[in-house]
Amino acid sequence: MSKEITEEILLKAGFKFTKNKDLEIVKDGHIINLFYRKSNHVDERHWYCRIRNSDWYIRGGLDIQTISHFNKLMDLMDIDLRLKED
Repeated sequence: MSKEITEEILLKAGFKFTKNKDLEIVKDGHIINLFYRKSNHVDERHWYCRIRNSDWYIRGGLDIQTISHFNKLMDLMDIDLRLKED
């Protein structure tokens, strides 16, 4: 099973905090934001990943929870960015 995403993992990957307290990185002309949403449901995914282009047009978004989820989304969107499991 893939490791859950944490702020520390995202910061190591180069994400930065924004004024809105979300985490953001710019890669290959894409702006990738991750927002943490606390939930009381055990099986719910807590991170929302939004991908925009440089014109701020939203290209996609998805609820995710693990590094594997994030990496698969980057594969689908053809963005050269991966989180590491270590």
